[in-house]
Amino acid sequence: MTAVVLASGAVFVALAFAVGAADPASSPSARPPSIEAVAREFFEANPNRDLKQEEIVAAILKKRPDAQDPWRAVRKLYQEGWLIKVEKGVYKRVPGWKGTADDEPFTPVVRDAIYARDGERCVVCGNGRHNGYEICADHIRPRHLGGRSVVENGQTLCSEHNLLKKTYGAYDFYARLVLRLEQEARQAKDARHLAMLQRILAVLKAYGYPSTNAPPVRSEAPAGP
Repeated sequence: MTAVVLASGAVFVALAFAVGAADPASSPSARPPSIEAVAREFFEANPNRDLKQEEIVAAILKKRPDAQDPWRAVRKLYQEGWLIKVEKGVYKRVPGWKGTADDEPFTPVVRDAIYARDGERCVVCGNGRHNGYEICADHIRPRHLGGRSVVENGQTLCSEHNLLKKTYGAYDFYARLVLRLEQEARQAKDARHLAMLQRILAVLKAYGYPSTNAPPVRSEAPAGP
């Protein structure tokens, strides 16, 4: 009787194993891909495109309708430096590109190298530690746009100009400086300098100035001596 029971048990186990192996739902290969994997697949299928949040989330939910927070996976890929943030709610993937993680600042060694290269002076106004001004290591290309935390992508700014750049963005920041110098050139009736500044301003306009931030009011005083 014992032998019969054991034999029956062995047959039952064998049958259960066979059924489980044949059931696709129980096979590891049949498990749905992770939400992060779905997000990666979507970006890789749409390289070099500025993809908006609505389109990204819709694509993830199409393959993983059970996803509770699909946007979290996108943020994680961005924080790891795999995605580039174009603007709020818009990301893109450049094939082969691996940037610095968004939350990774300059290391102390890199920061000190930037200060040393710039003489511990703001590259805009020249103020610095020598005359009591606080200085900051600024990313020339912002981290959220793919800028890396390396010496070549750093510059020394005083706290005032660092705040201005963060508030207005790079092109508007440069334009504010040009507009200020332009006003001084008008007051000094320096036509040559004024013409140069106006050409610089035209280049800034061609590359994105003004942005959605409100630019400073430009003086319309007549040029020339």
